[in-house]
Amino acid sequence: MKKKRIHVRMAYSIPLIILLVVSSASLTGMQFGAYVGTLNEAGTTLLGLSLDSGFLIPMLKLETEFYFFTAPERTGKVLTAGLKIRPKFGKISPYAVVGVGTELQRLDLSMAKDRYFTFVGGGMSIKVAPMLSIRLDARFQQHGKSLTKTPLLEAVHFTRFSAGVFVSI
Repeated sequence: MKKKRIHVRMAYSIPLIILLVVSSASLTGMQFGAYVGTLNEAGTTLLGLSLDSGFLIPMLKLETEFYFFTAPERTGKVLTAGLKIRPKFGKISPYAVVGVGTELQRLDLSMAKDRYFTFVGGGMSIKVAPMLSIRLDARFQQHGKSLTKTPLLEAVHFTRFSAGVFVSI
C-alpha cells in the first residue's frame, strides 16, 4: 500500500518539478490562483488551482491546472497542461490557451479508465492590485473515447466557464 502511495506522489510531483525548473529563468512571470467554475451541464460545479510560469518569450506561458468536481456523480480529478499567449494592455490582459488534459478516475497509474481531452479557450485577467488579479475564462474541451467500452466514457465535448483570484509572483 505504501509503495502505491509513493508512485502516486511521484506521478504528481515530477510534472511540478519540471515546471519549476523550466520556468526558473523567469520566476517573476509566475501566477498562482484558485478558481470556481462549471461545465455546460447541470450539477457540474468545479474547484481548481492553476499555475502559470513564464518562458524566455515574454507573452508565452506554460499553464498547469488541477480541478475536481463538487458533485458526487462526477468523481474524476482533472489535470491539464497548456500553452497560453497573454499580451498585457495595462490592467487588462486578454489571453488564448490551448492544451491537453486527463480526467483521472482513480489515483493510480493504471490509466485504463482515464479520459483524455484537448482544449482551446481564452479569457482575460484583470489586475485589481499590484500582485492580485481576477481571471475570467471559457474553454471548449473535446474528450475522446475511453480505452474501455464503458458507455459513460464515449466521446463528448464540454464548455467550461470559470472565474478566480490569482497572485503574481
